[in-house]
Amino acid sequence: MPAPDLLRAMGLPADGAAPADAGPAAAGGPQLDTITVGRDPLGVVMAPDGLRAYVANAGSDSVSVIAITTAGRLSATVTVGSGPRGVAVSRDGSRVYVANGGEDTVSVIDSASGRLTNTVTVGSGPRGLAVSRDGSRVYVANGSADFVSVIDTATCVVTGTVPVGGSPVGLATSGDGRRVYVAGAAADSVTVIDAGTLRVTGTVTMSSAPRGVAVSRDGRRLYVTLPDLDSVSVIDTDALTVVGAPLPVGANPAGLAVTADRLFVANAGSASVSVVDTATGQQTGAPVPVGPNPAGLAATPDGRRVYVTNAAGNTVSVIDAGTLHVADPIPVGAAPVAVAAAPDGHVYVANGADGTLSVIDDTATHRVERTVPVGQEPFALAVAADGRTVYTADAAGSTVSVIETETGHVIDILEVGLDPQGVAVTPDGSHVFTANHGDGTVTVIDMVNARAASVAVPSAPYEVAITPDARRAYVTNGDSVSVLAVGSGHLVHTIALSADSFGVAISPDGRRAYVTHVGAGLVSVIDTDLEDVVGTPITVGERPFGVAVSPDSRRVFVANAGGNSVSVIDAATAQVIGSPIPTAILPSHVAVAADGRRVYVTHVALGSVSVIDTTP
Repeated sequence: MPAPDLLRAMGLPADGAAPADAGPAAAGGPQLDTITVGRDPLGVVMAPDGLRAYVANAGSDSVSVIAITTAGRLSATVTVGSGPRGVAVSRDGSRVYVANGGEDTVSVIDSASGRLTNTVTVGSGPRGLAVSRDGSRVYVANGSADFVSVIDTATCVVTGTVPVGGSPVGLATSGDGRRVYVAGAAADSVTVIDAGTLRVTGTVTMSSAPRGVAVSRDGRRLYVTLPDLDSVSVIDTDALTVVGAPLPVGANPAGLAVTADRLFVANAGSASVSVVDTATGQQTGAPVPVGPNPAGLAATPDGRRVYVTNAAGNTVSVIDAGTLHVADPIPVGAAPVAVAAAPDGHVYVANGADGTLSVIDDTATHRVERTVPVGQEPFALAVAADGRTVYTADAAGSTVSVIETETGHVIDILEVGLDPQGVAVTPDGSHVFTANHGDGTVTVIDMVNARAASVAVPSAPYEVAITPDARRAYVTNGDSVSVLAVGSGHLVHTIALSADSFGVAISPDGRRAYVTHVGAGLVSVIDTDLEDVVGTPITVGERPFGVAVSPDSRRVFVANAGGNSVSVIDAATAQVIGSPIPTAILPSHVAVAADGRRVYVTHVALGSVSVIDTTP
């Protein structure tokens, strides 16, 4: 398959440009991860135990639940009311409350089951909300009704209203639970409510329309965003007066999050987060770039991470609050279409559009240390078991380039069949196989005796994998897998499949082969002893291309090009584990590091490789 054909199969135009609706690219800047959620995510809040973040997706009428792990995986999506704007969690973590601005209600979600348990009618245009310290109440700022609704959490009934005026939008409770602070955008003020009597006890006049509010960890300061002035004001909560001049931040500041010593401000107009030292009131370095139109912020209880909703990018960015360290996708060559990990930790990437091989050094720095010119359109590659040699299938040249890893030099070029799409090498390096899509053959190269033979298979082959014992080679072609004897190169068996096949990977223990079906969104499992399919195909993401198995044979990773994600399969149960891991757009091929701790994913449209941390 020539490069334009592969790109079209992945949903790309022939020039490799990303389609307009392909989804968000990985954002640059000091962030740990980018997590795809629903459309127009606005509100975000952390559960008290720090294990989940909840995101209100205004454009898709849902709440995304993010399991807080190293990888930041999306674990569920819960449908709520229309236009959710704000979200809050009870202090025991058992309930999640969502303000639905489009239908004047608050949805109540049981966090254990992830199910909607109640819907409470409140005032018009609910925006911000907060849970009282004792968990008995939820306060809701009704932006179009000019009052705060008070919900009894035991009965899920509105038991009181507090007139505040001025289009209330942002809302927060004091650390001791005695006060509720409400930002009135139209009144240019912050209203203070006594939580015991539900009466207004004070009003602080602001220099411009306030939007977001957050209370410092010690309760002595209230931070208020002023979007029209691109700044944040600080209020002394004892004196109820503004302290000093407003702090300049980015354009159109919206949400806030406070840790023990830092204030994080989402700058909706400049796609960044400003970081302010709360002791000095000074910004800590340059703003942190995130996704487009960041709106909401939430910090984990330990203050180590901050989650940012990027409303225009349908993503959540994750920032390390202490170091602001970046774990960006790794830039490589043009149209990277294959990736492999060597035993010594190096990662090799075949760049289909510019005929190069990128070499990424170790998993700690993720630095591209070398780029090696090889044949035309290298579409696949394989690494010898000893790590000393890399083989690339050069589709346009109908060749295999042999690279010496120590020097980075091409030491041989082997002629194979037309348009080779897949390549594999036996563990001892004695034989190399290529799947030649253009002429419906497999080339078997005897490296010891310098001989090559061509074997016809039933249909145009895509990829090839060799069993660890070097007895069999599995070749995907059409709706079947051809099984070849490695020693003789003869076709010994054909395994019928339920749909057209593409990627293939064999588990390191040699017991299973996994085959992706691009058009059907499935993965078939083959028992290599029986040389036949076992069980029913596993449903994964949209348009699965590449597949790889962990070194311990317990996990299978599938790159879903159409779903911008990686599915993880439990090999023992043949079931998908949780929700797919979001990635940058159009992931095509995948490889697992030798220690199993990281997964590398190529993104053909971005010229980059994403790194997924598999450790819990």
